[in-house]
Amino acid sequence: MSKNLVGTEKDFPSTLDQNPDKREGFETTELYAPFLREPPEPYDGFEPVPLWVSLAFGALLCYGTFYMVIQTKIGGWEANTFDRSFTWTGGSGGPGKKEAAPEPPMVLGARIFNNNCAQCHKSQGEGNPPSIPPLAGSEWVAGDQASVARLSRILLYGLNGPITVKGVSYNGAMPAWASLGEEKIAAVLTYIRASWGNQAEPITKEQVAAAKKAAGTRGPLNGQAELLSIPIDYVDPGATPATAAPATAAAPTPADKKDAMPAKK
Repeated sequence: MSKNLVGTEKDFPSTLDQNPDKREGFETTELYAPFLREPPEPYDGFEPVPLWVSLAFGALLCYGTFYMVIQTKIGGWEANTFDRSFTWTGGSGGPGKKEAAPEPPMVLGARIFNNNCAQCHKSQGEGNPPSIPPLAGSEWVAGDQASVARLSRILLYGLNGPITVKGVSYNGAMPAWASLGEEKIAAVLTYIRASWGNQAEPITKEQVAAAKKAAGTRGPLNGQAELLSIPIDYVDPGATPATAAPATAAAPTPADKKDAMPAKK
């Protein structure tokens, strides 16, 4: 017969008080034996990363950082490596500093026009009546009303109010584009003065800068009336390059300029 391992409290009162985990005729280890035979619970995902893995990962990270720094300095990994507007100055195929190759004014002007002006004036300069006048064949761009001083101010400060172009009256609002900078303004003016049948001399960034300096800080021009207040032969001080031919008419004196030029706002 098997040994009876089960008893009652009154069968061993003395051992209950002294050692409740072990009673006479009762083996605790035998009671927990089935549980002890079970394998330990898995702790997948909670074990610490082995030291050698951490060291290997750190070594790879340090090597990668060092490699990229070295290649950036001498291996041609600059951000502008594949930018075609930049050219090498350090020799064919070798490392060197890259400097921007200047864009021809007509190329730069076409890009600026397509990105900023074509939405209103259209890709062929035909304009958008009745608010947006055309640039193609406009007397204000390359005709008898066109001047560097007038065109520079239109792009620098904008134009609000009525203006007549090719016999048609327009009354819109052109925003100021001074944020483009003198070089880009000169390039886009050069582009529109040599496109769509227009034929006029290019405009330089020095001429635009001279117009900006002469006009100072102000608001948009007040339509055709204010444009006409600028003499057609007026040249902003400093606008004529040193090698250029003298202007046909002298720049107005300060007194004349006060009467002829629009007041600053």
